[in-house]
Amino acid sequence: MVCCWRCAAVALSIIASGCTDDDSAVVEPTVTEETVDAETLPTSETPPGAYEEGTIMAALHRDDRFETFVALIEQRLPSTFLRFFQAPNWPNTLLAPTNEAFEHLDPEALATLLRDDALLATVMRYHVISDGPLMISELDDEHLTVAGRVEVVRRDGGVYVAGVQVLDSGVAVKDREATNTGLIHMVNDIIRPCAHPLVEQHLDDCTG
Repeated sequence: MVCCWRCAAVALSIIASGCTDDDSAVVEPTVTEETVDAETLPTSETPPGAYEEGTIMAALHRDDRFETFVALIEQRLPSTFLRFFQAPNWPNTLLAPTNEAFEHLDPEALATLLRDDALLATVMRYHVISDGPLMISELDDEHLTVAGRVEVVRRDGGVYVAGVQVLDSGVAVKDREATNTGLIHMVNDIIRPCAHPLVEQHLDDCTG
């Protein structure tokens, strides 16, 4: 068996750079302003059972709370996030944004995020912690995401990553230990650290 940690490291480096190991891969299209409706979030059209059990995508797709996130992965980030969330070995931590997280955004910020693929990919990378599969109790001080380091703060009994509270999703990945697949927690807001130049430039209501 190929070392899954080495595979994960390669996968993460590809996501971070925004490219793939296939030069012919289709580049995600940039959505024009005319096609963006801040009041209409995308929905997944993938039928149930389409994703292989034991993968992050299968677990997310089963849960209606993540329908917007799943749809964005499928429709806007297919050659990066979708590709690796379908991998049988993905030993990392996902802070999956719920539908509520996107609805929580200011309408103007949401419209900006939906029409800018580079910004969307950057923001979504902050939801992938590459320090390994971590329980919420193991999140402390600072962690490395695919987009860069984020500060973790504990207050009032909660755990906050870049100012956004991390919650127990209750989502279980089938045969997680056998497949060495990561953990899924959830956030009801979008992690968008002010320190990142793209976020600072395009989103006024950044976090952390």
